[in-house]
Amino acid sequence: MNYAYNDRYLASFTLRRDGSSRFGANNQYGLFPAFSAGWRLSQEEFFRNSSALAFISDLKLRYGWGQTGNQEIDNNAQYNLYLTSYSGTNIDPTWGPSLGTAYDISGMGSGSLPSGYIQTQTGNSDIKWETSTMSNWGADFGFFDNKIVASVDYFIKNTKDILIRPPYIAVKGEGGDNG
Repeated sequence: MNYAYNDRYLASFTLRRDGSSRFGANNQYGLFPAFSAGWRLSQEEFFRNSSALAFISDLKLRYGWGQTGNQEIDNNAQYNLYLTSYSGTNIDPTWGPSLGTAYDISGMGSGSLPSGYIQTQTGNSDIKWETSTMSNWGADFGFFDNKIVASVDYFIKNTKDILIRPPYIAVKGEGGDNG
């Protein structure tokens, strides 16, 4: 939604609702609002009637605020994952050492015995959207019939619920939390 009054007062509002199957049912959808406002001072009577400001052809002050969502995490991040490892080697070396999941009576691994499973990732059903909140203050200038133009901006960005894959917890040993 956009609004402009006499090319002086400007406003905009946006609302997004995004969905992703990478999150559990409680957090599958995210709502991300944004708005902006601007004031074109150069269109005000007091500004246009001032001979001292005649060299300024355009002056606009503006502010914007908004949120965006990020879903960049593995498609299966919300699930527990298990793996059979007959050979005693891990597919991913960051999982730590592995003796395999097939054992004989003496406890030594062997590929010819029935296999068990090792947990390679602990699921997280509470995973939710990573959300970045951004603010922007700015000013646009035009001088000498807009022969010289410039903009100045100040940004702030804060991110919460950052989506990362935690490192392997080696102290848990075989089947430690990898997800």
